[in-house]
Amino acid sequence: MNQSEIREQNIQKVLETAQNLFLDNGVADTSINRIAEACGLSPMSIYRYFKTKDILATRVWHLSMTMFYEQYYMPAYRQEAANLTNGYEKFLACTRVYIRYYTEHPEWFAYTREMFQIASRVNEIDEKQYKDENWKGFFREIPIPLLKALSEGKEDGSVRPDVNIYEVYQVFTNVYTGTTIYDSFTEGVTTLGIMRYTAQLLAENIRNKPAG
Repeated sequence: MNQSEIREQNIQKVLETAQNLFLDNGVADTSINRIAEACGLSPMSIYRYFKTKDILATRVWHLSMTMFYEQYYMPAYRQEAANLTNGYEKFLACTRVYIRYYTEHPEWFAYTREMFQIASRVNEIDEKQYKDENWKGFFREIPIPLLKALSEGKEDGSVRPDVNIYEVYQVFTNVYTGTTIYDSFTEGVTTLGIMRYTAQLLAENIRNKPAG
């Protein structure tokens, strides 16, 4: 194995190890030294690969998003939507699966929240490529299947014909990202509660109800 192959193997090991530690302990409470120890590498080696902890965290998040949608979200959604007959019902299933999964797996919600906060502060020029890569990954994955369900709903008549599906998607996305970045200033209000309520409001607004 040549030096390039060893380097790539080490990078992948760091990414996978860091992901497990971030999920178990949180990003803030996982040091580079702890990651290095678990990988059998030196901290300096990790810094050579990633320059800063935030760069490493955003690279890991890209890997995590792919895992979340391919291994967890999409299988659960396909099962939920298997016998649904129209796009409106599939839209409801989309939001239910998001909220249910994060409710049942608070470690993923806490991790997502930390990562949105990190992404919101990543402004250094050297980190821009990693920031852009991860936000593009997020906005590529989230519409699947949300926008598809809304589009199907307009085609089959279950979603109101005058509804702008991109506005609906943007509202849900804004709430999803906003509730993870910012703390609620109202006592007794939870981030998942806000997401659930927003989904209910959107569902009521976009449904194409029979006349009369």
